[in-house]
Amino acid sequence: QPWHVGVAMLAQHAQVPIIPAALVHTRNLLEDRALRPSRRPIRVRFGPAITLASLTGTSRERLHKIQELSFTGVEQLLASLTR
Repeated sequence: QPWHVGVAMLAQHAQVPIIPAALVHTRNLLEDRALRPSRRPIRVRFGPAITLASLTGTSRERLHKIQELSFTGVEQLLASLTR
């Protein structure tokens, strides 16, 4: 699914960095129609902060750049977790 700019808008408005995060094996937590999560391992990895101060351009251009950087950061984390 395409990413939306919601996180980018929040980060830009609050003037805070974005921390990319990736989780894998989360489907293992909820077995078929279980009411409670199971105790199975998942993997979580956080990437380096994406700072917004150095971004230039119009507000819309900055939002799309933040969105692109966030997506790339998460893709790289997922790739490192699934090797």
